[in-house]
Formats: sequence, C-alpha cells, structure tokens
Amino acid sequence: MFEKHSVANQKRRWENTPWHAKQYYPAYKSLEVGLYNGRTPIEILVLVWEIGREEGLNYVYLGNVMGHHYENTYCPHCDELLITRYGFDVVGCHLTSEKKCPACGAAIAMK
Repeated sequence: MFEKHSVANQKRRWENTPWHAKQYYPAYKSLEVGLYNGRTPIEILVLVWEIGREEGLNYVYLGNVMGHHYENTYCPHCDELLITRYGFDVVGCHLTSEKKCPACGAAIAMK
C-alpha cells in the first residue's frame, strides 16, 4: 500500500512539468561519427507523446516538427486547444485572463 501511495505522489509532483520530445535530425558530419542519418519518424514521436499523457504528464510537446498539432498546448481536463505554436513561436493564446481553460474553466499551470 505504501508503494502505491508513494508512486501516486511522485506522479502528482511531476504532472505539470512540461516534457519536450524532440525529433532527431542528422547534423553536419553525423554519418562520419556513426550517427543515424535520418529523422525520428513522426509515428515514434506520437507514441512518445501518448505514453507521456498516459503516465499522467499534462503538458507533453513534440519538437522539431513544424506545424504538428502536438506542438500545441491542450487542456489536460477537456483537451481544448489553449496555445497554438508554430515551431518556437506562439501564434495564438486562448486562455482566459485568469489562466483558465475557456471551455471547462480548469486552472492551467502556466506562468
């Protein structure tokens, strides 16, 4: 029983920590040093995103995948789109002035 309680507390401690899963892409001379010469497949990144959410992380993002919907911020309670991003730019913010979800009213853990 203690072990289950401890694991649950650890998950709650980290649930609002942003987790960024970035796509690998080959850089200059990557083949010469024995690195993989291809990008991480989108399917793998989506799987990583899904695992993060299933494990209780509220803010999981994909990086280096311009225009993918998983680079945005969604409400962890109702999945409403809250912040729209393109690359590293914020192109839309739909939070209320109190930093709440406009759809369900949940407080969003953002500064």
